[in-house]
Amino acid sequence: MLITTAVAESSPLMCNAIARKVSEKLRVLSTKAPQPGSPGLSIAAAFAGSPVKMDFGAPASAETLAEFPLADADRKQLSNSVVRIARAGGDKGLVLIDGVSGAGQCHSPHLFSLASGEKRALEAPAPNDPLDRCGSNALALTEVEGDAYFVETDHGAGETEHFRIIPQQLDALAMVCSITVRYQMEFAAAESFCEKPELCQLGAKAAVWARSWRMGSAELHDPAFSPAAAPKFENGDRATLPLFGGVSKIAPQAPGYDVEENFFNIAGEPDADLLRIGAAKPGPANLADPQAFTLVGLYKSNRPVASFVVVRRRSAFASVTVNAN
Repeated sequence: MLITTAVAESSPLMCNAIARKVSEKLRVLSTKAPQPGSPGLSIAAAFAGSPVKMDFGAPASAETLAEFPLADADRKQLSNSVVRIARAGGDKGLVLIDGVSGAGQCHSPHLFSLASGEKRALEAPAPNDPLDRCGSNALALTEVEGDAYFVETDHGAGETEHFRIIPQQLDALAMVCSITVRYQMEFAAAESFCEKPELCQLGAKAAVWARSWRMGSAELHDPAFSPAAAPKFENGDRATLPLFGGVSKIAPQAPGYDVEENFFNIAGEPDADLLRIGAAKPGPANLADPQAFTLVGLYKSNRPVASFVVVRRRSAFASVTVNAN
């Protein structure tokens, strides 16, 4: 049978319970150093290892898609998409067919109920904004005490992360609640490339300068800094960050500046007299947060001496808010 109204009425309690669990897990994760390849501080990380799991789907074959009553227009759209299929709730639960396409990596969800013994199409809830289903946003199914729920998360990397939980209710889906998680942010030098090893010790200062450049804080307004003209660049150096023979693990090629960067004269630094700072070009690594990477270059007598890729990342869990609907 379909999930009953009683289940829908109990869902706000379920949302509060999930919010508490997310808070507890994120507080624990905040005390641990980030591990390479881990999701870091995120709702997905909070669910990892939890009895309440999110199924983001596995690749769907043409044979599998043929089993579902999709409209011809939908099949045509899915044929030009990367398609994944997720399931929750067992033989009486939900199935999500999610097609991702276009440069914006936009999702086209198709939901089906199995409750009647047939594959019955359900109308996917409309997003607040069509772009809410593009980019790093993710769709999934989850299961709580045997009942299936449709889940949307922005999967971002900024100060806030949003999470919608939507249950099956009779022959439709109705949004029950949304959870907003807020994080504290920090700037840190993720990669350092230096002419001399000791110059890499300036990475901590580079992170402070990047934060000041991004946030408008006081450091770059100090009298030690003054606006400067761009130096003369050789061998296309203007387009990329000098790596001094190193290789960036963040990007497959030398990180490049997105738009024209800023230059500052520096007083009081014996090994550098010019600061070059700007945003990194967009790419897969900073898709979730356009402000994720700031490129910092140091020069001495118009010659590059050190380069830093500064990352803006979540450093600690701050709060969680539940919005019932």
